[in-house]
Amino acid sequence: MQERKKRALIIFSFIFIAYLSLIAYLVFFAPGLKFEIIEDKLYLKNESSHVINNIVVSAQDGSIIDCIDELKPAELVRIVLPVDRKINMVIARAPFHREAKREIVLEERKSTMLSVKVTHEKAVLGERFRVFLELCNKSNEDFFVKVEESHEQSFLKEENKIVKIGVKAQECKSVPYEFTPVKRGMATLNFSITGELFREKITESIEIK
Repeated sequence: MQERKKRALIIFSFIFIAYLSLIAYLVFFAPGLKFEIIEDKLYLKNESSHVINNIVVSAQDGSIIDCIDELKPAELVRIVLPVDRKINMVIARAPFHREAKREIVLEERKSTMLSVKVTHEKAVLGERFRVFLELCNKSNEDFFVKVEESHEQSFLKEENKIVKIGVKAQECKSVPYEFTPVKRGMATLNFSITGELFREKITESIEIK
């Protein structure tokens, strides 16, 4: 009887050690989750040979960006980053898998999926006129951008403005701005357009007559 218990204990110990070894391998050594950037968009990929369940993607402050029930081997899933708050790091966690991290750096450059154009009406001292910011989405997916407009208030009366704008796939959107000139001369308008992974700056000079 004692011998049987001893044998069972040894077998259980081997099974337990094997289980712990498997968990350690999955957590520390096995390929798992990986972030990838494709055409100005962030994706999460399953690089393992098995399905990964219950994935949580969060920002550096712990706030949750996305939850994914399951990700099949070699499958990519789009991770949409909010454009109205700063995110420096994204982290993907799943049970029994090591976490994946990716630093988020907003590059100062033109986006491959967005084209921008600025036009304006004639500017005359004391008369309101409009400026149009045209945003064209060249991708196959809707997206949001944050637009920060700034100008010299010695020339234009209005306050600077920050807006969040949604642009549908393969469509253009014209955003109007109204200004009142208070001084003749050359006024400069600056538009800082922030997407998920890029920041583009446009400057327009307007002569006030």
